Amino acid sequence: TLVAHIRGGDIYGPIGGKPSSVHHYYGQPPLVYYLSAWDASKLPRLLVISEDHNSPVLQMLNVASRFFAPGAISILYGHGFAEDLATIMCARHLILSHSSLKRVFLLNARLQHVYSYERIDPRPQTTFPSWIGSCTTRLHIVVGLVRE
Repeated sequence: TLVAHIRGGDIYGPIGGKPSSVHHYYGQPPLVYYLSAWDASKLPRLLVISEDHNSPVLQMLNVASRFFAPGAISILYGHGFAEDLATIMCARHLILSHSSLKRVFLLNARLQHVYSYERIDPRPQTTFPSWIGSCTTRLHIVVGLVRE
């Protein structure tokens, strides 16, 4: 099973007086990132973990799940931070969202494959992120350019 973390909650919602916005520091990876990572993993099941159902990506995965074999995509949300963290920290195969917790998730000693989306700003002052991993974990990085 491939576990996917999708942000919700504080990323999507009322921000700066706007009724529904995306937090400007934590724009999330697109749907194609999650589906491509799942395809590349060759694993039969995708388990999606999210705080709530506010993410448009989560909503589209819910729709897409109807076109896959029954049980191929399972979506869990609203189970609380501790349970979500326990599921992620026990995963062997993980798709990361754009989150300040991703470095914590990488401390999972069971990890074998990690899929990470990095928004790279093409301006010269930007540096590529550094990661802590283990010798048994393969890190797959998908790069998307920041648009101005």
